[in-house]
Amino acid sequence: MTAARQPQYKTEDDVIADVRLLRQGYQPHGKWTLAQICWHIGLPLRANLKPPEPMDVAPTPEQAATKVGFVDYVLTHKAPPPHAKNAPPAFIPPEDAADSEIDRYIESLLELKAYEHPKVLMGPVGPVTIDEFRTLNIFHAAHHLGFLTPKRAVRRTELRYASTDDLRADIANLRKGYFATGTWSLPQICWHLEITIRFAMGPGPHAEDTDEQKARNAGVATVLATGQLPKLVAPDTICPPADAPDSAIDALLATLTAFDNFREPLAPHRLFGTLSDADRRALNLIHCAHHLSYLVPIDPSPKP
Repeated sequence: MTAARQPQYKTEDDVIADVRLLRQGYQPHGKWTLAQICWHIGLPLRANLKPPEPMDVAPTPEQAATKVGFVDYVLTHKAPPPHAKNAPPAFIPPEDAADSEIDRYIESLLELKAYEHPKVLMGPVGPVTIDEFRTLNIFHAAHHLGFLTPKRAVRRTELRYASTDDLRADIANLRKGYFATGTWSLPQICWHLEITIRFAMGPGPHAEDTDEQKARNAGVATVLATGQLPKLVAPDTICPPADAPDSAIDALLATLTAFDNFREPLAPHRLFGTLSDADRRALNLIHCAHHLSYLVPIDPSPKP
C-alpha cells in the first residue's frame, strides 16, 4: 500500500500536533488504526529511551553492523531498508489497541523531547546519539501516520506571519493540499487578499480620514499586539466569486512582490484610516493570517 501523504515533521511537537489533529477524525489508507500506529511507533521509545552505561561504551562489531544496515540506512535514504519493510511479530500491534495508546505515545514523545543525555541504548543496535535516535523516530512516525488523512481540521487561530516570505511559504504548502474550516477556498482567499493589497498601493492623493476611521484608529495597537482582527463583514466589492480560479493564487504572489517593493505612501486602511508604513504592512500580514488560518495544510510544516 502507498501512503496517502508524506508528513514532513522536524520536531516532536510537529508529530504531536498531527496526532492530535488525526484524533479528531481520519481516513485510513492502510490496515492500522491511529491507536495501533501509536502503539507501534511508541514501542521503540518505550523500550530504548535510556542512557547507555557507561555513556561512552563502544558498540560491539555486531551492533555496529546492525546500525549500518538499519539506522544509517534510514538516515541516508529516508526509507526503511529492504529487509525491514515488514514489522516483526513482536512489533505488530494488537487489533484492539485502545485510544489510551495515543496518550501513551504523546507522553513518550514528550519524554524524548526532554531527554538530556547525548546517547541512548537502542537494543541490538547498541549506543546511538540522541540526534540519530530522534531523527529515526520522527521518520518512523511520518512513515506510518502518512497512512492516515485527517478528516476534520481545526482552524489555526494562532497563525502569525513575521514576513511576506513566511506568508509565501505557507501558501506554497497549502497548494499541496489543505482542509478548509471556513467557507472560502485557497483561490477565493487569495483573490480577496490580492484585491486589498492592491488597494493599499492605490495612488494618491488620498482622502482625509473619516470620523469613523479616526475612532477605530485607537484600536490598531491592540490588533498589532494580539494579531487578531475584530469581527468584520467584507463589502460585496471585495468578496470573491465562488469559482475563483487557481490563477488567483499566483496573482496574489505577484502582488506581494509589488507590495514588498512599493515605496510610495500607502493608502489609508478602509477601517483604521491613515497608518505608518510599518503598521500598515504589519496589519496586512495579520489580515492575510486571519483568512489563511481557516485553511489547514494536509502536510504539516514548520510554523511560519
